[in-house]
Amino acid sequence: LCEPSRRSPKMEFEEIPMNFSDEEEGGSSSDGGSDEAGAMYSEDDGEQLESGDSTGPEGSTGADEKAAAADRVTLHDLSELKEAQDLFKSNIFRLQMNEMLDEVKVNMDKTTRTQSFLKKLKEKLQAMPERKVASAHARPIVEDHSPFALRSDGSALGFQWTPPRQVSVIGSFILKSVCRPFLTVDLSLQMPNSMFETDDSTNYRYVDKRCIYTVLLAKQLRSLCEKGDLGISASAITFGYFCNDELKPVVLIRPYLGLKPRKKHDSFVIRLIPTLAHSKFSMSKLSPLHASCSNADDRENAMHNNGIAEDTALEYHMHVIHRAHKRCPEFTNAMLLLKVWARKRRVYTSPVARTEQHAAQDHPSDRYQASAASTPVVCGVSSFFLQMLLVHLLEAGVLNGRMSSYQIFRVALDYLSKPSSALWTAGVAMAPRALTAQPFPVAPPHKRTPLEGWRARFDVVLVDPSGHVNIASRLTASTASVLQREALLSLLLLDTECGTLPFEKLFLTSHPMHIKYDLVVRVDMSGSVAGPPQLQARALHRALSQGLGDRAQLVAVHSLPLAEGEYDKK
Repeated sequence: LCEPSRRSPKMEFEEIPMNFSDEEEGGSSSDGGSDEAGAMYSEDDGEQLESGDSTGPEGSTGADEKAAAADRVTLHDLSELKEAQDLFKSNIFRLQMNEMLDEVKVNMDKTTRTQSFLKKLKEKLQAMPERKVASAHARPIVEDHSPFALRSDGSALGFQWTPPRQVSVIGSFILKSVCRPFLTVDLSLQMPNSMFETDDSTNYRYVDKRCIYTVLLAKQLRSLCEKGDLGISASAITFGYFCNDELKPVVLIRPYLGLKPRKKHDSFVIRLIPTLAHSKFSMSKLSPLHASCSNADDRENAMHNNGIAEDTALEYHMHVIHRAHKRCPEFTNAMLLLKVWARKRRVYTSPVARTEQHAAQDHPSDRYQASAASTPVVCGVSSFFLQMLLVHLLEAGVLNGRMSSYQIFRVALDYLSKPSSALWTAGVAMAPRALTAQPFPVAPPHKRTPLEGWRARFDVVLVDPSGHVNIASRLTASTASVLQREALLSLLLLDTECGTLPFEKLFLTSHPMHIKYDLVVRVDMSGSVAGPPQLQARALHRALSQGLGDRAQLVAVHSLPLAEGEYDKK
């Protein structure tokens, strides 16, 4: 018994590469196989024949060999049969799960229009004219033309606005783990180092300059739209937030807005995320132990520094996740299962809001999202956090590359459901890993911030392989308790129920707040607690938990998502 040979596919979309390696910029590796980083799209059908003559050694045609290969029993087939016997209580559940994956998965071969728009967008972004920004004009630029506000005193915010140094595709689109119905493409726009001073990593100056850069970027994009250079309406350019973080505004582009999409696959929302090269600021000054902001406590300082370090490490994290995708073929499908489960359990923060036109497409995958009538909430659980958690479990040996997507899904739920898991107790520090394809400063073990230092400033700690970023910085103790409870209930459901009931309750039934909780109270926190929303949620959760004590089994604090904004509308 042997599996059919696999052949490295042709690399596509070379105009905006992830730059996984030098070899990939020009195409596939010379030996015909995928190298350490892999190509941008590495999906194959698993049944391709080796290149060569179409006639076999005994005169059989290529079609006969292909038919014979399809009839052979492979190790993958035997593994699926064994899994169906041991893990699934019903064959119907397996069929439903496979059908759901087919519906929520995006066929990347049908995203040609989106890819063409991305190529044009990259050219326009890198050809934008420069502009001088004076410190006196910084505040009017932001507060008169956007819903954002500056955090610093406004001094020393002058700089020369220049186009991004590098434009790269990151996120689920390049990893082929986009999950319907929220279709997004993330573009990393690396801001030039010349616009920052050495001390801009203190007192929210980096945050304010990043905000100014974002507003001026939106202004220039709208100007291109009005000239007809992008072929879309200026109303398609709006403002949003990265991971619902008010300190990290982004530009949203909806190319399909006002148009009738020819294909449902092409209704993507493009997020332009300003990032920074790691060489600008010393990583030691971005440590959670470093006091960067005056009149701020340890937690606020740690969140400020972690946000800057996160901007420098986005592409490094993409390479780390891509390595896991290569090691574990079912990594993508497992991520799709986790995303749908988290949406239905209302513990997942969607990257963007759905517009009325997007919702009017009525795709079958709409039944796998949270109920449209329910109020959207923010818990801090993102696709990035779930993927990095799976990477940690894979590196730690809890998962292995031969597991199926359902096995990975169950192992992840089991890990999340245990209060004794290191993620919920002392914290997790991922194994150090330096990547030759993506140079990034990886802290040696003796220079890393100890987990006790991270844990004293964050409720949940998952330190990335570089040792500089807490992946779970936006998760609170409230989110941890909700995740534990939902994962435990889901495992009990899988272990006790039969037939179609587990699938319906896990992936089809929404869990709105008025059903999940006995009491729902809306609290206005404006002006009550200073600092980021995570600190406000933490303070409220602590007060309620101490007041109710053992009279409440679960106390959860959910934030409402920040509303998107438009240019010239405060």
